[in-house]
Amino acid sequence: MQLKLAELTATEIERYTYIKSFQNNRLQETYDDFLQQPEWHGVCQFFFGRIYNTDDTQARDDGLARLHQRVQRVIGGEVVICMGSIIELQQLTIKLDLQLLANLSQLQAPRKFRTETYEQAYAAGANYAARCLQIDLIAKSLRLGFDLFQRFGIGLALGSLHAFQRLRGDAAVSGFLMEAYEIMSRLKQVEPLAVAIEQREMTRLDRIFSNVSNGRNI
Repeated sequence: MQLKLAELTATEIERYTYIKSFQNNRLQETYDDFLQQPEWHGVCQFFFGRIYNTDDTQARDDGLARLHQRVQRVIGGEVVICMGSIIELQQLTIKLDLQLLANLSQLQAPRKFRTETYEQAYAAGANYAARCLQIDLIAKSLRLGFDLFQRFGIGLALGSLHAFQRLRGDAAVSGFLMEAYEIMSRLKQVEPLAVAIEQREMTRLDRIFSNVSNGRNI
């Protein structure tokens, strides 16, 4: 059963929000060592708290897709590639979260489920390859964003774009990109966090799917 975000019932929306909160808390715990370091705190909060959070991000995501189409026609290059990676990540994440929601319903899990139940539903969709792609897109978006926002003149270009979008009354997405620039342009490196994401998330993913394939009651 594949649920659609626009067709969720009030009960399903409540559970969907809880799923996002549960996963956001898990990310905060997994990367607490980075969050505690001033150098990494801002970028971790942005990726784990702003890109993925419990708010309704549909309007922002739709706006990002529209802006991506306009920028693709005018600018091209690294800006389009970076935005495209973030859009692909968001679309895949929503799809996987909705599948997780459906799996939890099939398991008749309580609204506030335990980690064991969550992991059982997490692996029930036989979506290991999609989860691997999700991890790859997180690390890829982080690296692309870092490379892009270190470029000379990119801050001026984004500032001009943001000013133009404000005049159009559609500055939410360009403001989001400016926020990303302000955070990531201050970073001296990104590899330690990108590598940690790849290693920790793959270790976790392999453990969850191994438990299921071995018939363990998780």
